[in-house]
Amino acid sequence: MFSKKIEFINDVDFENPSDSNKDNIYEINLKADDGQMHVTKKIEIHLLDDNDNPTKLNFDGSTIDENLLVDTLIGTFSTVDQDVNETFTYSFVSGFGSEDNSSFKISDNKLISNEVFDHETKSKYNFRVRSTDSGGLFVENNYEVIINKIDR
Repeated sequence: MFSKKIEFINDVDFENPSDSNKDNIYEINLKADDGQMHVTKKIEIHLLDDNDNPTKLNFDGSTIDENLLVDTLIGTFSTVDQDVNETFTYSFVSGFGSEDNSSFKISDNKLISNEVFDHETKSKYNFRVRSTDSGGLFVENNYEVIINKIDR
């Protein structure tokens, strides 16, 4: 028995297909020849997507006015990931910048206040969040929320 390995000449990337019709199905014609007879067979190679790491965690909020009710929306999270149609879960984690995690709650991709903030008591809060994709890969970042002083 004789065997050979089939390899791509160039790297292939599921998110950026290089096959002729961009569907991640690569067609080859394989010919076996023993010197007396030969057979040719068309083979399709279906490229499957590996789970890629999320690369960036974004947060669009940075301030909240003092004296607002608990459960006030502060901002939303979004995650950059090479995988198409990926879903993410957001959670607090310990580590650098996590000292005020308990002052907030996360609902879906939203950061919500978990207390009534008072600028005179404390004007800056830090929290640390992890974004986890459906395959268990994650990215983390820490953020600061500034409490705006409101004169009333």
